[in-house]
Amino acid sequence: MKRPPGVKASKARDKKTVAEENAMKEFETMWSIKQHDLALKERLNKIRLLDSLIAKKRTSP
Repeated sequence: MKRPPGVKASKARDKKTVAEENAMKEFETMWSIKQHDLALKERLNKIRLLDSLIAKKRTSP
């Protein structure tokens, strides 16, 4: 018994959708990790700048 013509295309679409959803979830996870990492780096840079300014102030007469 042969399937109707649209069945294979429909199944292929469903499988692709699941794969795309998984890829999107993975991308969103990586993006949130990257944003958190960038925020921490920015904070660390501000702390380093503050430390260097404090050190310069102490060494200046």
